Amino acid sequence: PTTNNQQPTTNKQMQSHDDVKKWVLEKHTSNSHWCCSAKMGNDRATSAVDGNLKVHGTENLYVADASVFPNIPNGNVHSTVLAVASAFAKRLASKRG
Repeated sequence: PTTNNQQPTTNKQMQSHDDVKKWVLEKHTSNSHWCCSAKMGNDRATSAVDGNLKVHGTENLYVADASVFPNIPNGNVHSTVLAVASAFAKRLASKRG
């Protein structure tokens, strides 16, 4: 969780466990990155795109974002998306000549 940088101004605002719980629920948000919703793989029953990022059963439809990750990365999702997108862009450019 990340904070919205709104900290209590005095300890008086945090007199009980319920006060702390209320503050956390009101002021913190998720920093989640959605991924793995269109998993990459060879098995059409368990994946949406193949190793070339082409949607199974289509001719010219590709997905090149975090949704193709078969598993949630341990590191920063953004850098992994950039790697996937960069590799896909190079592959697409080479096909166009």
